[in-house]
Amino acid sequence: MDCVTCRALAGEVVLTNAPRLDLDDHWRVEHVHPVAIPGWLVLVLRRHARAVHELTDDEALALGTWLPKLCSALHTATGCASEYVAQFAEGDGFQHVHFHLVARMPDWPTDLRGLAVFNALRDGEPIDAATATAVIDAVGAHIGVTPTPVRRAGS
Repeated sequence: MDCVTCRALAGEVVLTNAPRLDLDDHWRVEHVHPVAIPGWLVLVLRRHARAVHELTDDEALALGTWLPKLCSALHTATGCASEYVAQFAEGDGFQHVHFHLVARMPDWPTDLRGLAVFNALRDGEPIDAATATAVIDAVGAHIGVTPTPVRRAGS
């Protein structure tokens, strides 16, 4: 199976319209694109694994460090009421461990709450690159990681 996530990690395809945060040797964070919600991040394992139980001890330890820091940073950056965290890794081309971290805003309508939030991946006007970049910049500042521009391999 062609892993789109691995291709994105290698710079062969670009899945975001904003800079990324290279957290460590194990994890990277990007803003999802296209999506109608500012503050929808994806925390991506930097090597291929299809399930959380395949994480090495070092990857799991780093995940345990980064996940609460990123949720705190997302709250600071967006003013969200809570943060949704989901990991499925079952979509065609995306069977690669990655966690969705979504800033759930205080005034959200019922039709965006819970699993219905995934409707924002196909419904509504996608946020622009400037909005996604502002979120990444704020998250990076909160956790002390400088954003890296997204570039394709060879550029």
